[in-house]
Amino acid sequence: MINAMMKSQLNILAILGNNPFLDSNAANNRFLGIAEELANNNCKVEILILNCANNRNEKKNITQNNLPNNIYCSYLAPYFIENKLLRKLFFKLYFFLFSTLLVKKIVKKNNYDILWLGVHTRVTNIGLKIFHLKKTFNFKIFHERSEYSWIGMGNNKRIHYKYLNEFLPKIDCLAIMTKTLIDYYNDFLNPRTIVIHLPMTVNLNRFNKSDDTPSKKTNYIAYCGTMNNHKDGVNILIQSFADIMNLFPNVNLYLAGELTPQEDCLMQQEIIKKYNATNRIVYKGALTKDEIPDFLLNATILAMARPKTKQTEGGFPTKLGEYLATGNPVCVTDIGEISNYLKDGESAYIAQPNSIESFTNVLKRALTDHNAKDVGINGQQIAHKFFNSEIQAKILYDCLTKLKKD
Repeated sequence: MINAMMKSQLNILAILGNNPFLDSNAANNRFLGIAEELANNNCKVEILILNCANNRNEKKNITQNNLPNNIYCSYLAPYFIENKLLRKLFFKLYFFLFSTLLVKKIVKKNNYDILWLGVHTRVTNIGLKIFHLKKTFNFKIFHERSEYSWIGMGNNKRIHYKYLNEFLPKIDCLAIMTKTLIDYYNDFLNPRTIVIHLPMTVNLNRFNKSDDTPSKKTNYIAYCGTMNNHKDGVNILIQSFADIMNLFPNVNLYLAGELTPQEDCLMQQEIIKKYNATNRIVYKGALTKDEIPDFLLNATILAMARPKTKQTEGGFPTKLGEYLATGNPVCVTDIGEISNYLKDGESAYIAQPNSIESFTNVLKRALTDHNAKDVGINGQQIAHKFFNSEIQAKILYDCLTKLKKD
């Protein structure tokens, strides 16, 4: 942990499109993991949300009583409108007319060391309009990327072009999750931009077994994430388990996450019906952030059959870090930079991507290997060495402190 006795405090304003406390997803978990570690170590992190609150409770839940120490959160728009259509119309008008002026006012009023600009089209637009304030108010710009730039930009080619050619060159420090993405983004950066490799991060303390952790009542293979076939290969996981489930009558497959996309879930349910596996393959629905650790800790095997795509080539699955942190055996596909950290049969069971047969085989291996517990512990040690959020926060803190001094 960063020395709590440090005299200097970094004053950080993080400008985000949406409330990071609202949904437990990869982007929000990564942001909060880093932000909370910085806040634990003498940094003040103010979060400014550009989008409106979706309901009154959402706004109430970001009062300081509900937030970690040294983290503060507010919405740019001070009003909440009950009617969805009116709220949408109001926000579009409000954002168009006042957002830049209000953000500038906030920046000018406070002595920020770092502006942390999130990944969102509205944040990009704001950034393009406030970069000129850097010299006057002596702050630096920090940005973080864990996927290719075209992911999250939708079909907005104009804003994507501006992001690559006008936004990125103004960044002072860019943290990037994978070396593949570093090669990609280097083509758009100013030579003076500091680039740091900040691998996937996980709060390991969330996955420590304790006396309060309920013991499992059944043996199950667990998957936690979206039910997306193209991105996460959930159909491959279901088919692979269905092919071997009769060999392991005491093991079920539990799938935790929202039942979206709908068409992918329908395809998965057809497979389940075909194999008469309704009682063995169970959708658990979306779990809260507090429910996820116990779900993963009590699993026999943790599985993710992510296929090889252009998107997975550059990214690194956050859920893999959470899987490894439990110390349970992990079955995963060899995509992106996973094999840079994990070895098949030593720290994980690694299958070839896009192959039902290969993933079926690694599930079978994990369920029958007498050394499976050792493989799980070795994987946990990899998580502690490379993906520890405290270590990653120290790297980032050192970089941001250096920026402040320059």
